[in-house]
Amino acid sequence: MNGFLFEKHLSELDLDLDKLTALEGERQARRLIMIPSESSAPLAVRELLASPYTNIYAEGYPRAETRTMSQAEILDYACQLGTYRRHSDLRYYKGVQFLLDALPQAPAARLLIIGTGPMAEPWQAQTLGLHLADRVHFLGDISDADLPAYYAAADLFVLPACARSEAFGVVQLEALASGTPILSTEVGTGTSYVNQDGVTGRVVAASDSQALAAALRALLADPARLQAMSAAARQRAAAEFSLPLMVTRIETLYRELLAT
Repeated sequence: MNGFLFEKHLSELDLDLDKLTALEGERQARRLIMIPSESSAPLAVRELLASPYTNIYAEGYPRAETRTMSQAEILDYACQLGTYRRHSDLRYYKGVQFLLDALPQAPAARLLIIGTGPMAEPWQAQTLGLHLADRVHFLGDISDADLPAYYAAADLFVLPACARSEAFGVVQLEALASGTPILSTEVGTGTSYVNQDGVTGRVVAASDSQALAAALRALLADPARLQAMSAAARQRAAAEFSLPLMVTRIETLYRELLAT
């Protein structure tokens, strides 16, 4: 491979995004912005990191898969740029410790945990201490290609976050798009905007194993309700989180701000 991935400018890869970035630059002109850096990011991504969009960041670029992809596959930006995201990390704020504590009170539940991270060993030890080894399985990292099969196989996706560090939960969007109902917790961030309580799933109190257990029991005992939530999840993903819709809304917002 000739290194093209690291040499293209953003304007050559995505003209609309380049124009949108320029609009934000005009809006924030003469303001001091603190910018992160990422030396191993492609040039187009580094341009975004140096733009006013300081919430766009690079982590672990390029993905390992891109090293074996053809140039044509990588240049399929409608597909590839959207996959540059942080993968599942087993970190404290995910709140899995509270979900594990809930499982003895929800005997019908079987749990698959995907991802790696610093909490893997403590959570595995907790699983053994609770005698849940036959019901809880740590699968490690799963490829993007295989993830849809796991969402499709699940009756329920659980995001038991326990801190505001869980600001949105891209995994919830994946669950919605897969038609998988969600059980999440209220941490005062965007997670409860993604998952609508009583519509696409349930939202319960954070750091509350009793509440998680009660919701698990109720949902798993009601297949008809799960089926209705599954349909609502797909509808919400299409209605609120499609890429064209989000781009249109961002463009509209910034043009309105520029006009004020």
